[in-house]
Amino acid sequence: SLKDKESVKFNSPELREDLIVNASKCCNITFYIEIKLNYPAVLDSVVVNLNFSLTNSNLHATGKDSIGETSGTEGVKKRTVSLNVEEEGEVELKKNSDISLTISSSVFPHGENKKYLYEITLYYGVSDRDSHLSFYSSPVTLVTYGTYDYNDKECQEFKPNPLSNPIIIFKGNIKDAFGDEDLKEVEMNIKYQDGSSVSPLDIKGLKTETGDYECKWDYTNNSPTLKAGEYVANLSVTTQNQHTFYQTTSFTFIGCALDSWTNYTAPATILVGKSASYAITIRNTGSFNTKVTIN
Repeated sequence: SLKDKESVKFNSPELREDLIVNASKCCNITFYIEIKLNYPAVLDSVVVNLNFSLTNSNLHATGKDSIGETSGTEGVKKRTVSLNVEEEGEVELKKNSDISLTISSSVFPHGENKKYLYEITLYYGVSDRDSHLSFYSSPVTLVTYGTYDYNDKECQEFKPNPLSNPIIIFKGNIKDAFGDEDLKEVEMNIKYQDGSSVSPLDIKGLKTETGDYECKWDYTNNSPTLKAGEYVANLSVTTQNQHTFYQTTSFTFIGCALDSWTNYTAPATILVGKSASYAITIRNTGSFNTKVTIN
């Protein structure tokens, strides 16, 4: 809650990574404000002026916003203000540094009763309102470690119709200079050869400290439609500022593959001249419907 000639200061968490900001581009702050007048006369109103000061060891910006005469009946309003950055070109904000934002107010009552009480509530950095500071920058760094089989072994080739465990594990790393709180949505799509996609896969196991993630795709229900060839996994990361970053990795489903198993366990010892009978089942775990010869 703000009063006349009062200031409030917000400090961001420390940056998780170095952040390159293009100071020549826009720097905006989005917040919400609610102004209430308590028992005003008919013509009473108030004007609210806000001043913004943004500081980091390597970056400084200022801005202003004015809410014209209001009777305090508009409710909570969303505001976006552009800040003027003193620096030019690219500015590097160092890892473990923070960003300080100071908002100060000036209030001017108008009307017949200039002594009426008013309330100014400022919402910034709260989870239930999309309030944030945005730079022209790329805070997200994506690293793909690769694809793995169900035994957690690195693998690029998979069988479309395996006997068991039809699973592909995707591993990688997501780092956001503003921290995990800045990540609004993380998804992965598997792109078929015809251009269609599997329903988005949830990224689970995102580790806060390292940014490592793991995503599993169980393709049991997709096996009948999988064809031999290369497939693409698309990772998309959307921040709170609605900026989306992409990365892709590829893997292959093979065309020819045979797996075999038996339902009989031979005894530990088979005497000379004796035999053990058992049945061998062979399954085509590839995608080609072609005849094969087994010797």
